[in-house]
Amino acid sequence: MTQVSSEPLRFAVAIHKRGYSHGLLLERGEFVLAYPHKAQAEAVMFCGTRSGRKVNKEAESGLNFTPASEVAPPLVEGCLTNLECRLVSHHDVGDHFLFVGEVVVAHVSEGSSEGLEGIYYQGGALYELCAVEPLGPRFGS
Repeated sequence: MTQVSSEPLRFAVAIHKRGYSHGLLLERGEFVLAYPHKAQAEAVMFCGTRSGRKVNKEAESGLNFTPASEVAPPLVEGCLTNLECRLVSHHDVGDHFLFVGEVVVAHVSEGSSEGLEGIYYQGGALYELCAVEPLGPRFGS
């Protein structure tokens, strides 16, 4: 995921055309971007390497989900940030679609104002640790 606009706050995410999430996102028009804590790396790898068509990720990953306040997809508990987004546009960019969503609600975990270590995927089994900066003051849970 990458931020593509500040006003309005929008993020983009690339999803493979054959991915289960691709169809769900097009059907529902909304999604949650969850930024995981480093302690969730194993569960994130589990979810990222299995299709939701075949696996109940909530039951098998060890992650817990909770209802979002404005969109149908759930929030992921324990993440540093959960961004509830509504789909603004999508673009065919090859074997992936690029989905752009506008943040309607941002949930920032306690302690994020001090900067916490999150992870992001680098391919294969590699994750990189990075400090997380808080979102602006107009967003909160």
